[in-house]
Amino acid sequence: MIKRKDFVKTRNYLSALTIDLLIGFPFKFNNLMKNLIMGKNQIKIKNILVIKLDHIGDVLLMTPALGAIRKLYPEAHISCLIGNWAKEVLSRNRSIDEIILWDAPWHIRDSKKKWQCAELFRLIKNLRSKKYDLSLHFRADIRNLAIGYLVGAKRRVGYGRKGGGFFLTDNVPYPRQIHVIDEMLDVPAFLGAPKVNKKLDFSFSLEDENYAQALLGENSINPGKYPIIAINPFAGFPIKNLSLDKTEKLADILIKRYGAQIIFTGTSEYSCQLKAIELSLKKGSCLSLAGKTNLKQLAALLSMVDLLITVDSAPWHIASVVQIPVVILYSGSGSLTYWGPYQDKQYIIHNNLKCNPCYEQFSCPLGYKNCIESINLEEIVKQVDIVLARHVGRYTCKKHDEIC
Repeated sequence: MIKRKDFVKTRNYLSALTIDLLIGFPFKFNNLMKNLIMGKNQIKIKNILVIKLDHIGDVLLMTPALGAIRKLYPEAHISCLIGNWAKEVLSRNRSIDEIILWDAPWHIRDSKKKWQCAELFRLIKNLRSKKYDLSLHFRADIRNLAIGYLVGAKRRVGYGRKGGGFFLTDNVPYPRQIHVIDEMLDVPAFLGAPKVNKKLDFSFSLEDENYAQALLGENSINPGKYPIIAINPFAGFPIKNLSLDKTEKLADILIKRYGAQIIFTGTSEYSCQLKAIELSLKKGSCLSLAGKTNLKQLAALLSMVDLLITVDSAPWHIASVVQIPVVILYSGSGSLTYWGPYQDKQYIIHNNLKCNPCYEQFSCPLGYKNCIESINLEEIVKQVDIVLARHVGRYTCKKHDEIC
């Protein structure tokens, strides 16, 4: 059932409620009759479609649920429908058999990219030919649910709490106030899947490792006397980004305080800004690798650093895979209960303001990003001191008494 508290904006709630009331009845009646005649529990599951069209971090956080699906249906053919941007996340995943790529227009961040309706029709035609027995939906999004219905999956299981639940044959009860990983695990659990390890499933090759080592070696970044600290100041949504000024000051402090070797990570979109910071700091102490690694190479690179400092972005989750300590500068645009730390070695810095969470993606509704900008450098450095002492140990601070 649709509830007002599941929506940030009233107009979205009213739209979803109207659609469910006006359109939902014939779908629900059709589902009921099919269940009475065929029996949904009698369907033999041989061919499964998992629909997860959102972003890199979201797909990575889904990997424990994929493991649960594989345990429940060890002989089934499991296909995953994801965006091109996330294909590396699942390219080595052993729980699935096939990756199907399609960039959903409602998740495309590149405003210049054109979308054609014909692409969707071709996708639906292709998926219908595969005759899926089961489609699984981890995101409560009416557009994704509609795709599951249009491809003709016999059984369609997921969350319909934000509208479009009539497209499903099985509405999974929505578990409030839990982490997103647990929410996604509840979908296969609804079907009877056993409990699984919540560890994210993502790996890199020896070739990726060699590439990362070469990048560091060519730029005289070496483990040893001084810590290697990676800083990722940018996310897919601008509202989460750390300012360039604060990024530069943070790197400068860590260089002076620890003699740290700083590595900036990020997409090619930010390569010019981060290169400018690199050139402004002490020569040889800082290196920008923005745009120079793919996801697996980034994972290999992060496995070689002592600490990652990042905003709420995919590198946070990649750091958890390679089990390095990470300090997260959390903006508060999303729920901390839902998106917060979920493993050891994850340390959050977050100022819980009255406006949190706002669920905005691009701009602050109040006109300023006080959530991320209110995190001061003293807080960050204090947490870095604690994390390095606890998890690394061999490095000593050059200046204990003041922020350099």
